Amino acid sequence: MPNFEYLVGYLRMTFEAYGPKLSKPVGYLLAVIVAILLEKTKAHLSEIADGLPGEASTAGKRQRVRRFLSNKKLSPELFINVLLVLLKPLILSLPVIVLSMDRTSWVKRKKVVNILLVGIVFKGRTIPLNWLVLDRKGNTSTQQWKQLLKPVLEALSKLPWLRFVPIKVVADREFASPKLGGWLKKNFGVSYCLRLKRSEYVLLPGRRLIRLGQLVSSVKKGDYLFLKDVIVTKQSTFSTNVLISWGLDYDEAIIIMADSYSPEEIVEDYADRFCIEPMFRDHKSNAFDIEGTRVTDPKRIETLLIPIALAYALSVLEGNYQEEAGLAPKAPKGKPRLVSLFLSGLRTFKHRIHRWDISRFQLFIKEFFSRIFRMTSLYFSWLPPPVIKSVSY
Repeated sequence: MPNFEYLVGYLRMTFEAYGPKLSKPVGYLLAVIVAILLEKTKAHLSEIADGLPGEASTAGKRQRVRRFLSNKKLSPELFINVLLVLLKPLILSLPVIVLSMDRTSWVKRKKVVNILLVGIVFKGRTIPLNWLVLDRKGNTSTQQWKQLLKPVLEALSKLPWLRFVPIKVVADREFASPKLGGWLKKNFGVSYCLRLKRSEYVLLPGRRLIRLGQLVSSVKKGDYLFLKDVIVTKQSTFSTNVLISWGLDYDEAIIIMADSYSPEEIVEDYADRFCIEPMFRDHKSNAFDIEGTRVTDPKRIETLLIPIALAYALSVLEGNYQEEAGLAPKAPKGKPRLVSLFLSGLRTFKHRIHRWDISRFQLFIKEFFSRIFRMTSLYFSWLPPPVIKSVSY
């Protein structure tokens, strides 16, 4: 327990410094749940409750977790800044910030859990920044996409160290709307790379309207067709570029709407969209098994994803450090990693929490947080070990 409590202390200091103003019991419980998840505990209400310190009954601990998940003062938007601060060492290494947006869903106990999420792409994984949880099947709307993206883009625009770093949003066919592309460009100066459906129409020069499916039939495998400054859909007035590309590794041609004038760049940008799928697998099955939780209430799922996102970011940070420091093998050139940065970092935390003696673990935690905060106004390396006191909820 000393290692666990020491980690909780540093997490509390981090959240208090850069997160929303929370009551001491709520802030303490958030830090505890993040630490529990870093022990590679599944994100099930019962397993989280079993990991809570203290002598309360099992029923009492579960009720404490339920109250936390139902807390109306907690929302993902409040933690975007914390996540960006934690991820600063990774973000600074990126020539372009790519935001990947997608949706995942499942049915549990005859109830639908539908999650719309956006995150930042880093080395083959998407690290979550904001999300919406719906309790119905089906696609999402333009209004919900804006609701998801706006807080993230506003937070990024306020960071002076990102002033000259370009931002790009990539997404699949569900989000391929010229309205979204125009909104991103007009309101935030953000680039976009969105896959289109074959059923869409494009207005070519000379006012010639044609269905994209007809153009696809003219593109052979290994070739592409690039349409510059055209208008997509009959109602739109927004000018954009459309690439129809049939790569040798693809089973069919893909249609992409983008503001870039380079076909090669568009294909590379769209490839980043797939980085969100491994993250969903990590959330749903590989580690946290959120799909297996009996929690189905949208608000509770939304709140549960907060400590999951924080634990995910911390794990990727440690996994990346292990790789950069030569403590873990780097991905073979042109091939995926045998173990993702996330799983590598998560396993490191679990091993060190359970196996290392307290003095060695304290050194690890100090060094871990100093790598993050030496670039910020908060620097933990000189602080004495935090004194941990349990706070009743």
